[in-house]
Amino acid sequence: MKTVGMETWVKGVLILLFVLGMYLQHNLGYADNGDYTRSMGGFTSGPIGTERNWPPSGTEAWNKRFFMYWIPYWQLDWKFSRPITSVFLLWLPGVALNYFLYSKTVLYMPLVSLFSKLILFGMLLLLFKWVETQTNHKVLVLLSLGIPVVSLLTTTDYLAYLNSFYQESGGVVFLFLVLSSLVYLKKSPTYISLLCSIACILLLATTKAAYCYWPLLAIPFVVAVWCKEKGIEWYKGLGGCVLLILILTFTSICATHTKVYKSQAYFGLFYGVLTFSDDPSRHLHRLGLDDAAGEAGIEPFTPEWYEFTNKYQDKMSYLNTAGVIYHEPVVLPRAIKYVLDNMQDASLEYLGKYSLDDPRGAERLKIISMPEAERDDMMRKSQETRVWYDAGETKTLNLWAALKYKFFPTGYALAIAMGLYACWFIFGLRQSGLIRDLSMIGLLSTIACGVDMLVAILGAGKYELIKHLFLSNVLFDVASIAFVNSVLLFCLKCLPQNTKTSMVIQPSP
Repeated sequence: MKTVGMETWVKGVLILLFVLGMYLQHNLGYADNGDYTRSMGGFTSGPIGTERNWPPSGTEAWNKRFFMYWIPYWQLDWKFSRPITSVFLLWLPGVALNYFLYSKTVLYMPLVSLFSKLILFGMLLLLFKWVETQTNHKVLVLLSLGIPVVSLLTTTDYLAYLNSFYQESGGVVFLFLVLSSLVYLKKSPTYISLLCSIACILLLATTKAAYCYWPLLAIPFVVAVWCKEKGIEWYKGLGGCVLLILILTFTSICATHTKVYKSQAYFGLFYGVLTFSDDPSRHLHRLGLDDAAGEAGIEPFTPEWYEFTNKYQDKMSYLNTAGVIYHEPVVLPRAIKYVLDNMQDASLEYLGKYSLDDPRGAERLKIISMPEAERDDMMRKSQETRVWYDAGETKTLNLWAALKYKFFPTGYALAIAMGLYACWFIFGLRQSGLIRDLSMIGLLSTIACGVDMLVAILGAGKYELIKHLFLSNVLFDVASIAFVNSVLLFCLKCLPQNTKTSMVIQPSP
C-alpha cells in the first residue's frame, strides 16, 4: 500500500470519528443557570413552554428552568440590539438557517450551534493540510495530533457548551481560529493573513469580558512572526505592537461591557480574595463594609443577593479586590494554589445535559427526587468513578475529559508542567518546520493558560470556578498536545538518518 493511501485512511477515520462524535451528541447541551440572558436577547426572549423566563427564585419552576434540563426549543423573536459578545456571529448563521428552513417561531438549539461545529470541522481539515508540510512520518504525526484533537473537540464536557447561549461556547472556536491564523501568517506573511490574525484575536477578546487580555498576549506573537518573515527589525514593530494591543483591548472592553459586570465584582471580592484572607473583617472595615459582613456570601441571584449588591454597588469593583491583595499579599499565592488544585475538572455536574423529553433527563429527575442522603451518596460515588448522576452519559464520548480528570496534573505538579512546557517551547522556537509551529502554538497556549486561571479566580472567585476555567482547561490541553508532538518530532529528527529512513513507509513500485 502506498504511503498516500495510508494517510487517506487515517484522515478518513479521524473525520468519521469527528462527525460521529458531533452527531451522537447533537441533542445535549448545558442547562441555563441564568447566564443566557445577557447574550440571547437578539434571538429569543425565553424557552418554549415556560410561562415566565425568570420564575420566582427557589421554586420548582426555577430549578427546572435553570438547572435540571437542557432546553432545546426556544421562542424565535428577533430583537435587534447591540451584541455584547462576538459569539453572536457564530449563532447568527444557525438562527438564519433555522428561520428559513425549520421554523419562523421556534428556535432549535442544535441548529444555532451548527456553524460553530462546521468551523471546528474546518480546523480539522486545516490540521491535515498542516501535517502535509512534514516530509517524513506523516502517518505517525496524523495519528499523534489527530486523535487527541478529535477527542478534545468531541468530548461531552466541552461540546455541550456549543448547544447553549453561554459566551464560553465561542472560546474554543475562536481559540483555534487564532492559533490557525498564526500558523497561516508564518506560512504566508501577506497583509491579508496579518489582518486575519488580528481579526481572530479581536473575536476571541470580545467573546466575553474575561477574555480582554488576549490582545496583550497574542499580538506580540503576531508582530514577532510578521517581523521575522518580513525581515523587519523588532524595534520597528514595537510601536505597532503597543498600538494594536491598546486598540484591541479598549475595543474588547467596550464591546463586552454591560451593567451585569458591576455586580460580578462581588464574586471576586466576597467569593474570592476575602475567602483566602486570614482576617477578612479587617478588609471589610477598610472598605467601609463593616455592616456587610453578616450579609456577604448569600445565595447569588436571589432577591436578597440583588438587594445586597444594589446596596453596596459603589463598593463592588475589581480595584477593591486588588486592594485586598495589596494589603495582604499572601492572598495571591493562596488563590493561585486553589485554582491549580481545581484544574482538569471540566464537568458541570450541577447543570443538566439532557432535555426533559430525553429518557436520560427523566432519569435525572428521578435521581434528584431521591431523599437527600441517598442522592448525596450516589453523587459521591459518581464523583469517584467520574460518571456524574446524569444517567446514561456515554463514557466513550467523554473520554478526553475523563482522562484529564484522572491523569492530568493539578496543584504544584501542574505549575511544574507548565514551566517545563514553556522552557521546551522556547527551545523549540529555534527549530524549524512543524516543531517550530507547535512550539509557537504551545508557548502562547501555556502563557494564556496561566493568565486565564488567574483571571478566573480573581475575577469571579470560587463561584462557578469550573465553568470559568473552561478556556484554561482547553489551553492546557492544546499546550499538552503541542508538547508531546514537538518532543516526538524532535526525537525522530535526532534519529540516525538510516534509522529514520527505514521508518518511512516507502511507496510500492
